[in-house]
Amino acid sequence: MTDDDFSLAITIGVRLLTWFGVVEKLIPSLENDLTFMTPLTPLEIDNRFLTEEGSKKLFYLLSNLGTLPALQESLYTTPVDLEEKPVVDFSFVNRVNELSMKTLLNVKHPISLIEQAEFVQLQGPHGEMKGPLKMKRVFEWLADQKYHFLVSDIVDMSDAETSVAFAKQLILKGLLSFADEV
Repeated sequence: MTDDDFSLAITIGVRLLTWFGVVEKLIPSLENDLTFMTPLTPLEIDNRFLTEEGSKKLFYLLSNLGTLPALQESLYTTPVDLEEKPVVDFSFVNRVNELSMKTLLNVKHPISLIEQAEFVQLQGPHGEMKGPLKMKRVFEWLADQKYHFLVSDIVDMSDAETSVAFAKQLILKGLLSFADEV
């Protein structure tokens, strides 16, 4: 409210349908395909990581997904729902592409760090993000942030492009917001 006038702000939210959501719904149909249920050989996996041979086979399988009868059938019989996450306030959608190293951000608290044997995860009320263990330091840093910070302040990023791309992902996953949106 100003001194003499009232004002009203309306926020419109939408539920997003993403390609990831579509693929996620179709994955169970791959359990019916022998190609995907075949165990990996020692040539394809080494110490829980795909080898070069395993990577080649996975890319081959993924590039031929459209030819699998089980998946073709599922495309037309599996309902694809909108994400069941909270409604997204999409006022930031245009702004996220304008991120720079000088953009001021906030962490959407409360946020917690979850460490597992094979990954680390940031968990917040509006979203989550998993990463390899080498991301632990940056995830800890984010979880500890109490005030505004610049994209350039984010620790352990190799360059400006990586920092901006990482910040975009955190905003899109609902863990960060622009400082002026608090």
